Amino acid sequence: MAEALYYLSESLAWAPTSAPRGELVLISDTVESSGAFLVHHFVALFLKAGHRVCFLSFANSNAHYAAVGRKLGVNFASLETANTLRVMDGFSTAASPPFTSLIDLFHAIARFGKVSQQQEDKQQTPVSIVIDDLSALKWQFGADKVLAFVRCCKTLTHTDNGRVNVVVLSHADTASSSLSSSPFTSRSLQSSGLEGLRAPVAISYKILENTIRCFRSGGDALCSI
Repeated sequence: MAEALYYLSESLAWAPTSAPRGELVLISDTVESSGAFLVHHFVALFLKAGHRVCFLSFANSNAHYAAVGRKLGVNFASLETANTLRVMDGFSTAASPPFTSLIDLFHAIARFGKVSQQQEDKQQTPVSIVIDDLSALKWQFGADKVLAFVRCCKTLTHTDNGRVNVVVLSHADTASSSLSSSPFTSRSLQSSGLEGLRAPVAISYKILENTIRCFRSGGDALCSI
């Protein structure tokens, strides 16, 4: 039963007891259908399988991933202390990233894999790399350099380089709509049920354990989503 919880498809029927090595997995999603849940899935899967995991986070904070990890049965703090998990936080340090080029980033990832191969135990500890948002790198460095970066990461999956797993999430381009604007109005070419001018509305909210509760300005509960 526990194995079935990790079943995604016939080609991705991986579980902690059967986690692979030397695989490159590219997740492609859209804004309307986010694939972020698969990032959580693979991080938890590899950690429970005993892999050393290098997690590059650009889409959300370390605190967010740690909170979701707890619900999936992995403790980020203790795993980082045990040197089983390394989180490279590109979200909180977006203004001053810890690397200045994709070459520096790749070398940091490659060093993480080599350290695992040089451990004293006779059986090498498997290594997995998870990147939560390639699109963030694309906007910073350009699509061509990001493609070259992914190809470099692919070389880490080879036997001579330790058969590292690499999982990356990339947001596919979404359909765009042209906007017409004037000093007084702004509207989309596709719209329905809009009257008057749109204006920002402030909504008070409270973050709960599993949901967000919104309130009217008077304090009455508006809705729970």
